[in-house]
Amino acid sequence: MDKTINATVFSAEEFSPYEKTIYYLAISASLIKSYPIAIDDIGIISSLLKVDDTLLNKALDMYSGEALPFYVAFGKDIIEINDSSSADLFYGILQAVWIYKALNHLSLSTEKEAIIENYRCFNYCIDRFNMLNSFSSVFESVSQNLFSLEYSVFGNNTFSPAELLKTIETILLCEVDEAKNVLTNESDYIYNCLPILYRSFEFEIKTRVHTVYLILSTQIIKHSIFFNGTIKQIANEMYEHLLGMLQNAWLIAAQVELLPMQYSDIPEKRTRKDRTTRIQLLYGYPNYDSYCIRLDLKHKGQGFVHYNNKSPSGVNSYFFSQNRLQSIIHEYPEAKDFFIKYGNLYALKEPNGLSFSKSKKKLFESIMKDNEHFKAFYNDYSESDIIEFSELVAKLLPSCCFTTIDTEEIFATMCFQYSKLMTYILLVGVYSITNNHKLLQKLLNRIAEKAAKISLISENEIKKYNTVVGAYCIMEEIIEQLPFPRI
Repeated sequence: MDKTINATVFSAEEFSPYEKTIYYLAISASLIKSYPIAIDDIGIISSLLKVDDTLLNKALDMYSGEALPFYVAFGKDIIEINDSSSADLFYGILQAVWIYKALNHLSLSTEKEAIIENYRCFNYCIDRFNMLNSFSSVFESVSQNLFSLEYSVFGNNTFSPAELLKTIETILLCEVDEAKNVLTNESDYIYNCLPILYRSFEFEIKTRVHTVYLILSTQIIKHSIFFNGTIKQIANEMYEHLLGMLQNAWLIAAQVELLPMQYSDIPEKRTRKDRTTRIQLLYGYPNYDSYCIRLDLKHKGQGFVHYNNKSPSGVNSYFFSQNRLQSIIHEYPEAKDFFIKYGNLYALKEPNGLSFSKSKKKLFESIMKDNEHFKAFYNDYSESDIIEFSELVAKLLPSCCFTTIDTEEIFATMCFQYSKLMTYILLVGVYSITNNHKLLQKLLNRIAEKAAKISLISENEIKKYNTVVGAYCIMEEIIEQLPFPRI
């Protein structure tokens, strides 16, 4: 770069590639200023991204109308900014922050005004979610010079929380007792189920935001001009993998290993206790099937970096492409009933849902074993680079995601159980307006029994919690224990 160029000095400090990436995105956003950003939001964003709030504020106010290209000095580095395209990535972050912030102010009141305000909040969150989804997909389309729906994390009409709004609309059409200013109905179910609907919506939308935000994080790294080529290549491969696996999916939790690995130079001696798992994701699909996928470094028996993907019942197998599926069925026609479809991918079904003969069971187990470990990257990267990449992802995620990953799979099992319970509790809110009290009570009994089975409540408390209020209390306990970011 020509040293005679007149560059605006951002700071005389030397910054890490990560810090320069974040400030660069904010400076790009300053070129167009599409969204006014409040001071307290800057504090929230800087805390989320682990950067200095004063410098972030300065970056967001950096551009004052100079002709492009615009030059900025980061310490000794002079950076050229030609356009505002990178602003989309920053504005994607902003949409997620605004959704989390709005949902943190939900009211659990059943007064009419509170219901209306919550309804507005939910509409606002859906609008922000659509913008987040759009920023991610449009940025990738522009960068690849290929406009395709394949870059969209969520397709049209696949976001189920929109259906919850219809339930709340129905409730708002009920008569209102003007004296008490609360909803009235022949059944108390609707009145009592409102808090469940609120929390169900929060769970539904947050798990979708988690999905897009995680994918957006890989985009930020892969498109940064500050990271070396290897880190960007790893990010690109991870982006493509996550986009293929998580389209229209919901993400309950993301964990990045905080502690260093042991036996780092001797893969043949490593076990899971040596912390070979560096990233763990708990996720699921619109039918509420759940999975846990781990990014594992080399260990005993596996001489390559790989993914392990596991279902609640212990089906340990990665996904199958259409071509791979067809080749298996061509060779083993009896295997055609083994698979379930998620978008463009196929997975092995839960064995308890299949009718197995002895030979079919043996074939099922053989197919599972052959696909138990899936090579994570096309290219061979050093483990130190993969660890560096995973730690960069952790910097972009909420702090609660940078943690120790238990080797006994206790956390994954908990998430599986809790997500199933949340599915049941969501149905309580939906069934509440059907006036089918018998069906609703059957569901409430099932929730209480399930909660006792996983020790959220005791066996002798089942009758106490098999009510709408009891289901709500169980839901609150679940949300408290799941690592949802609250910013």
